[in-house]
Formats: sequence, C-alpha cells, structure tokens
Amino acid sequence: MLKNSQNNSKEDVINYWNKRPCNSGHSDAPIGSKSFHEQVALKRYLVEPHILDFADFQAYFGQNVLEIGSGIGTDAFQFAKSGAIVKSGDISHRSIEICEKIKVSLEVENVEFFCHDFENSKLPIEPQFVPDLIYSFGVIHHSPDPEKVFQNLSHWGKPGTKVKIMVYSRVSTKALALYIKYGYKVGFDFDKAVALQSEAQYGSPYTYTYTRKKIRKILENNNIQVTNIFKRHIFTFKVEEYKANKYVKKFYWRIVPKSVFTKVETILGWHLLIEGEVL
Repeated sequence: MLKNSQNNSKEDVINYWNKRPCNSGHSDAPIGSKSFHEQVALKRYLVEPHILDFADFQAYFGQNVLEIGSGIGTDAFQFAKSGAIVKSGDISHRSIEICEKIKVSLEVENVEFFCHDFENSKLPIEPQFVPDLIYSFGVIHHSPDPEKVFQNLSHWGKPGTKVKIMVYSRVSTKALALYIKYGYKVGFDFDKAVALQSEAQYGSPYTYTYTRKKIRKILENNNIQVTNIFKRHIFTFKVEEYKANKYVKKFYWRIVPKSVFTKVETILGWHLLIEGEVL
C-alpha cells in the first residue's frame, strides 16, 4: 500500500479540480461550446500526440469503454465519435458540468458522464454495462489512495477487458526538476514536491509517481496482466508562449535531433503508459 504522505482530504481534491478542471484553460471560447471543445482537443493532441496512438480511439467502435477521470471529456468524446459506447466519470462535479454542456453542443448521444470517486468500487451506472476497455489518462495518481482504484479495475471488467492507463513517471525529467525546485519546502518528500507543480495550477493535493517495476507489481497483484509499459512526453515548449498558444521550443530542444529526443523520451518521459488486460 502506498503511504498517504500528502495529508490532504478528499474534499481538497474535489475543490482543486472544481477550481480549474483539467485542460479548461486551453481555450478562450465559451466554456462548453463546440469551439471550446475543438480548441482544447487541438492543443491537447498537438502537445501530447502520443495520446492518439495510445488510446487508439477508432479501435473501439461498437465496444464499451469505461473512463476513469473524465476531465472535460476530451478523450471520452473521441471514443464516442469513433463509435464506442462510453461511460466516463470524474470526482469533480464542475468537470462533469462542462462535459454535459459539450455533449449538448456536439450532439453526441453515446456517452454518459457521472460524478464518482473511483476509490469506491460501486459505480453509479447500470450493472449490465461491462467494459471492453478501461481507460484512464493521468488521473489515478491524483487519488488520495490510488491502490484502491487499482484494486477495483478487475472488479469493473471481465476476463479479457483491456486496460490502458497513464500515470506519472518517477524517473523523468519533470519529476526530477520539481523535486530539485520544491523538495526543500516539503522536507524532501518526493511526491509532495512533485505535487506542488505537477499540473497547470499550483498545489495539487496528491500526485504520486511510479517506476515501471512498481506499477507492474501493483497491477499484477490486482489481477491485471501487464502487456506493455513505455514512456512518452517531455515538455519542450517555452511556458509563457505556450500559454498564449504559441509553440516555441526551448533552444536546447530545437537543436536535439529527433532520433535522440525520442530515445531520451523513452527513458525520461513524464508519462508512464501501461497496457494490459483483466485476467
């Protein structure tokens, strides 16, 4: 069991994500509008193109997809527009409100959003819905007790249900940089230091990081056969320009050959991507 060393409440988590739902700052269009969704999706997949390959949205036409952590629904709508039947939940009721507005704007029917704490195994959806894919991108590591969520995966699925999750990598350029910058503020507690600026807004209540060995052990102890683990994502852009939707790379990343960057990314990437299936 991971030690809960970050000393915040579940309410702190809810309030944090209600204040600024993930990626909601990626557009200046009216929140919930079609333009808002399109601008958010454009920026998300431009900066993190590996999501498209990892999620493989088109592969789940006609299949049931359970998403842990809706955010503002960007990936859920991609699955739905590709023909999947999607149930997507989030602990933040503000995030779900935005998802519902976008759903109306896009006129998409085959996706259902619900507010839920995924540490609780009982989902507020019809029990006959059994997912062919359980998907979560960058969410579970923000739970106060992530292992409770990992324990629930096989309960929600069936033998053969695919599992695709992304958690943050402990061995990464970003985690190291955050530890160096903030470690002294939190008694050199690694996860506390990373949590302070792991997201766009300061002070995430919880952000845990994982090694390949650790996440494999957790999942395999919870009836998930891991079939692939790999890393992606080193943020290469100048922050202020990025906030203004200008994508200017820092000078040292501009001179690094693509082949070298790809190699570095597979070793020190921030996103630890895991594929597996329920046994």
